[in-house]
Amino acid sequence: MNPGLIGPHKPLRPLGTGAQGTVWYAQGPTGPLAIKHAESPEERERLAREVRLLTSLDHPHIVRVIDHNAEEGWAALTFVDGERADAWARGRPLGDLLDLLARVSDAVAHLHEHGVVHGDLKPANVLVDRDGLPTLIDLGIAVRGDGGPSGGFRGTLGYAAPEQLRGEPPTPAADLYSLGVLAYQLICRRMPFVADDAAALAWLPLNTLPEPPSTLRPRIPAVLSEILLRLLARDPAARPVEAAVVPTLFRSCGGRPPAAPVVGMPRVRSELRRKIIEAVDGACIGVVLHGASGSGRTTLIQECLRAAQRENLAQVSTTDGDKARPWDEILIEWSEQPSVIALEGHAHTPLANHLLDHGRPGLILIRSNRPVKELEERGVVHMSPPPLSIEELGIWLDFEGTDRRQASTIHKRTRGLPGAVAGVLGRNPVPTDLDAMSQSLLEATHRGPVTVEDLAAQLGISEHALLDLAEPLLDRGLLTEVDKGAALAPSR
Repeated sequence: MNPGLIGPHKPLRPLGTGAQGTVWYAQGPTGPLAIKHAESPEERERLAREVRLLTSLDHPHIVRVIDHNAEEGWAALTFVDGERADAWARGRPLGDLLDLLARVSDAVAHLHEHGVVHGDLKPANVLVDRDGLPTLIDLGIAVRGDGGPSGGFRGTLGYAAPEQLRGEPPTPAADLYSLGVLAYQLICRRMPFVADDAAALAWLPLNTLPEPPSTLRPRIPAVLSEILLRLLARDPAARPVEAAVVPTLFRSCGGRPPAAPVVGMPRVRSELRRKIIEAVDGACIGVVLHGASGSGRTTLIQECLRAAQRENLAQVSTTDGDKARPWDEILIEWSEQPSVIALEGHAHTPLANHLLDHGRPGLILIRSNRPVKELEERGVVHMSPPPLSIEELGIWLDFEGTDRRQASTIHKRTRGLPGAVAGVLGRNPVPTDLDAMSQSLLEATHRGPVTVEDLAAQLGISEHALLDLAEPLLDRGLLTEVDKGAALAPSR
């Protein structure tokens, strides 16, 4: 029902209803505006709080109070003739999205500089006008750093930070998380966590991590993918230190090199992300990644190490330069804080057992060419990355600018092994850390396939030692197997 005049302003049509009452599009002495009209005492109290917060702020991308009357329970705000950020973003080039996100994050930084936490950043609260300029609205549940409503969940599922889901009051770090969700949604065209019901949306941010952005939108800059994942860190301390640095981060992404494609093995990748959170939450987790050479084990471990470090798991190294570290040093470092460590095959099984016996929170990643029976008997999780499907390989070819019609041929040649595919596409750089024996192996195969027997004879080592030497080169895509592993050839 139209209330007639609200102060000197004439409401024309309702725009929506919220915790502060009904919002009207209205005409006033100075032109069009938005009026929040509160009726109940609770609504008036919340609206009065929002007005006090807004009148303490002055930023071109934050809604302004034009007029208000606390006793009558209304506030006239600037009217934005625009649309929600997610609707505006559809079909826009990445540069436009980065500019928008830089401006929104600059507005968030202004809030934080004045001790205000928004608490409900989402597309509906970012309106974008015809010139692509955003306005941050609705500070209805915003709080000041020195106090405000707390206790119980406040925010919007899907955008709220994990700590908000636990009932903790919103903080600047929570705003950064919500900003990360908004950015991820606009850039990847999908939410970080997708679920059909509220219970799942409340559970997922607490128990796993989002997919890397380059899974959903190939060719975005690598630095942008890292920024989004840092904003979405489950641990508030792992997010950027303050909002003031975020606008510069977004503005610096344009034209930067693209992230490597994240293709295939979705279940293994998802399970590894959950194992990271279990380790962060205090469990001692062991994972054996086993499979054929070039199956992607090394890539998965590297991704897992980076994700674990974003969640503040300290990485423990097994070497000091070219020398192996004594176990007692490793155990001491492992015991100091929740950590992650990567081990190689059966040779490190005794060390893995020692770390498991130690029982300290952490994640033990073991790369092996076959299951480790001794660790299987201890209940250590074993995962074997599946080969790429032809469809997944087609996505990779699209990213590389290669004709997708070659997918079937390349798949047959490589058996869908990611390392071999990378070698065929010529996208794996030659490592700079190869030892002399590995370089000799590459040189021996540079003209084409050579049998394992002949290679072993040329290098003066056993066939078993040759296969051990070749394994990391196969994983990196520098070599490929021929004739079911009877021969090795350069990947090109």
